[in-house]
Amino acid sequence: VKLLVSLFNGYPIGSLLLMENNDNYEYRLIDGVPDGQTVPAAETLLVLDGQQRLTACYRAFVGSISAPRYPGRYYFMYGEFVKRMRGGEDLDGSNIEDFFLFIKAGRAMGEINTTADEISKGLFPLDIIFGEPRGSNYSDWLSRYNFNMSRGDQAEYQAYAKIAARFQ
Repeated sequence: VKLLVSLFNGYPIGSLLLMENNDNYEYRLIDGVPDGQTVPAAETLLVLDGQQRLTACYRAFVGSISAPRYPGRYYFMYGEFVKRMRGGEDLDGSNIEDFFLFIKAGRAMGEINTTADEISKGLFPLDIIFGEPRGSNYSDWLSRYNFNMSRGDQAEYQAYAKIAARFQ
């Protein structure tokens, strides 16, 4: 969570040390990549420093339920973020950590497995930032959340859209 907070705040998270493989070294994929995915050895970059950070980012932003040892899904408690923003709080880097939530795989797959479930609970899944794992990307998710919360009121929709723009 601390790494995710740093990323969301735009803080530096350290450098990576990479080396071209040139087909000389054995390698393994980042932990969490689904079985069966391969990359020709000559086209790989080996991670000499930064493996834990890359693995954490991969699991948070790309990880899949079908991956081996899938631990769970990371969420941003967007509903709470909106509530506090609408209440006039000035949310900045010092208190953004309060909005990150990790939910174990079994619960995520059972209780929060669709975009509608996520929206109704106000939980923005981090794995939609770079993809559409459940048929929705981040922009679509935010639009649907705004639409649901505004209940057809144009002024309310605009208020939610302003918060979504700040979040983005």
